[in-house]
Amino acid sequence: KSCTPRGPRLADTGGFPRGTMRCVIGLFIVLLPPSGAFAPHNVTACDGHAYPGPATARGRLLTDPNQGCEPWSRDWETTSTFISQAALEAGRQSVKLMYAAYLFEYSEKATVGIHAEAAQAKQTLIENGAVAYREVDEGEGPQGFFGPWYDDGSLTGTPQKIYVLGFAGSNDKKDWSYANAGSWCAKGIDLGRRGRMFGAAAGFVDFYVEVMDGKGGKPGLRQAIDAVADSFANTPVVVVGHSMGGALGALGATEMALRYNAAVLLRTAGAPRVFQKWGEKYGNSARDVQQGWNDDGSWSGPPGSHPEVFLWTGPDQHSSARYSDHPRDYGLRVPPNGYVRTQRWVNYNDNVPSVPPCNTGWFHVGDGGYLLLDPVGWLSLYGWAQHQDYTPYAGGLPYANHPLGKYWDRLSTAKSNCATYNRC
Repeated sequence: KSCTPRGPRLADTGGFPRGTMRCVIGLFIVLLPPSGAFAPHNVTACDGHAYPGPATARGRLLTDPNQGCEPWSRDWETTSTFISQAALEAGRQSVKLMYAAYLFEYSEKATVGIHAEAAQAKQTLIENGAVAYREVDEGEGPQGFFGPWYDDGSLTGTPQKIYVLGFAGSNDKKDWSYANAGSWCAKGIDLGRRGRMFGAAAGFVDFYVEVMDGKGGKPGLRQAIDAVADSFANTPVVVVGHSMGGALGALGATEMALRYNAAVLLRTAGAPRVFQKWGEKYGNSARDVQQGWNDDGSWSGPPGSHPEVFLWTGPDQHSSARYSDHPRDYGLRVPPNGYVRTQRWVNYNDNVPSVPPCNTGWFHVGDGGYLLLDPVGWLSLYGWAQHQDYTPYAGGLPYANHPLGKYWDRLSTAKSNCATYNRC
């Protein structure tokens, strides 16, 4: 797929800053973990493995939900209840914060409806004391910010103080050529798991580490995060990100839960896969974060000696025993400390969530994959559960709905349809 610059300013139809690439563009906001005394991340070299995917791969059936590409037409998904209005609104508010992350990197303006709200969100974050990795218009490369936010209940279902950590994703040529194109193999990264690393796409790992640890004398965000580490016991972290930023967000959410024992909500839009599910060095990292692991490196089935990080209970995380008091809230409310709940929004005609391919060794993690499916027949636009193989929903224009402005518009439409037709 060839990619060309989007233009000199935030595109009205897409909401991307200058130099944004048409294909894989990303941003995300995340709340990251404090570790007391700061120490740089331990990261290994790329292991050089990218696995092919015939009907079976490395002896595993690709339809095995823990080892390969999950089939796209599961019965429980095609009959799923429409996603609630409250969860859709939480997605909208998260997209606004994702867009604000772009505004921390570039000063260009757009006329899309989301821009004014995102600009106000950025200003509020600054007034609250948010810290950015780079100055506005400083140059190409990864960007991130971290700071407090006061939720009126639309983000988490409860009015409360939260922390937000944000990363701008692929909005310049360096982002595209290095981070996205460089994610064909896995690197190991220490995210707080005792004695073991997670295997994740190499380019995403490198950009995540730069924003968190700093580079060339420029401090990363970990210092600001560590400064408020004690507050994570009672203050949730919301991680949000679009496109490449969503991949970085998955790494950040994992570290927040493991290293900082924070209660984490991960919200992404159009995010690619990041965790490796096959690997000589790191094993099945995608399975481990969802089903737990044994500290000695063996695997005997869940729960293992360490429980899962991402709440993952199969078809319906929202009616699990942990949330019996509010089932089917679709990723709205905060989990217990040490866990991550997800809203992974995917637009019809957005192919980015289908890369890197699942049959070459990559996997989305967490329940909470929600498809904003184009109307079919009598249906209007709604949100549906859909967790792994999004390829059938790429349509004839596979990147047409990837821009962040499209997610804002379509989430707004889906929420309106819920209210109008009383189906959610």
